[in-house]
Amino acid sequence: NGLAILFTTDGVDQLSVNPNQKAVPDRIELFTNYPNPFNPTTMIEFKIDKPMNVTLIVTDIMGREIDKLCDNIFLNPGIYSYPFEGSSLATGIYFYTLKSANQTLTNKMLFIK
Repeated sequence: NGLAILFTTDGVDQLSVNPNQKAVPDRIELFTNYPNPFNPTTMIEFKIDKPMNVTLIVTDIMGREIDKLCDNIFLNPGIYSYPFEGSSLATGIYFYTLKSANQTLTNKMLFIK
């Protein structure tokens, strides 16, 4: 059985078991947020294949930083999910970017009021 780690907005880590997940992911991957489009919250999920520092940021279509969900934090291999709350945002397209020392991955999401 593999393990998935979910970080909640209150800062408490929750550990859940996902029987379909490999014990160690085979690559770094940034998944499509869900739901997408969203209002007002969505989940941003990614997996990493080795211990590394990662940064996860949300930007607007002009490239301005809206939120930094994690800032250069050290994570072990696994699947991570971060909630993003956008009730103060205008309707539009936003981007979320996962950065590590060796890779940068970006996906887009749509916020609709």
